[in-house]
Amino acid sequence: MPQQRLIKIIDPSLYSLLSEASFSESIHPKISSNLILEQNGNHTPSEQEWFLQQDNQQLTLKGVLQQQTFSLSFDLQSAQLNYRRQHGGGRKEPLAKAVGLKKAKTPFVIDTTAGMGREALLLTSMGCKVLAIERQPVIYLLLNDAINRLYLNGDRGLSASQLKLIHANSTDYLTDLNRQKNSEKPQVIYMDPMFPDRNKSAAVKKEMRIFKQLAGEDMDAAELLTIACKVAEERVVVKRPASAPFIAERSPSFQITTKKHRFDVYLTNNGQLET
Repeated sequence: MPQQRLIKIIDPSLYSLLSEASFSESIHPKISSNLILEQNGNHTPSEQEWFLQQDNQQLTLKGVLQQQTFSLSFDLQSAQLNYRRQHGGGRKEPLAKAVGLKKAKTPFVIDTTAGMGREALLLTSMGCKVLAIERQPVIYLLLNDAINRLYLNGDRGLSASQLKLIHANSTDYLTDLNRQKNSEKPQVIYMDPMFPDRNKSAAVKKEMRIFKQLAGEDMDAAELLTIACKVAEERVVVKRPASAPFIAERSPSFQITTKKHRFDVYLTNNGQLET
């Protein structure tokens, strides 16, 4: 469980991007960070108070974790990610195989756990249209800023029609979508739920430790998988650590494996899970 703390939003331009529900624990009761709006006062971060503000033309979260100060921004323009987008194997990538990419087929994908946005961006570089959903408000703001910087820098491999980010609870969003008869349904739903670390070593990257403090654990992953299988027209893809158990002990239709993780693929037939 993340430590109880306040996260103070300094930049007033960010206020309109969040709903009133964001400033409570109603979006995700397992997250104990509370957001407040503050334009004045002491902006010195601590273990109990983190700050979200503009720094060097990018949105930055500043705080103290385990007695170490940090500054965290999301970067979708790193050399490593750019190389992967341009030369990473395209449709031969495990992710591409998992979502069912083919020469004449680029599915509409809903990424229900947008996080740092890397998988969503890779999918768009492969030609997919992606709706990315993030429910944790601070993570949403950081990712929204990173995507906006891509547009401002003239990224030719990304268009607003290809990648859309929204702030919502994915389970609720898919439940509503399932009730709507005439709405466009995704061919693929992607999940990368966060679970407790089995390895408690200090080798876990600081970036991921901060991220987990914000996001908490995805205790509703089984519920999300259930509704995802009802909504996805073709398949649900779940990214898991290589040795992790299946979500809710539900065996997938097949798997795509790598050295460190795997993709559990659940084939659907317009809401009827294939076994």
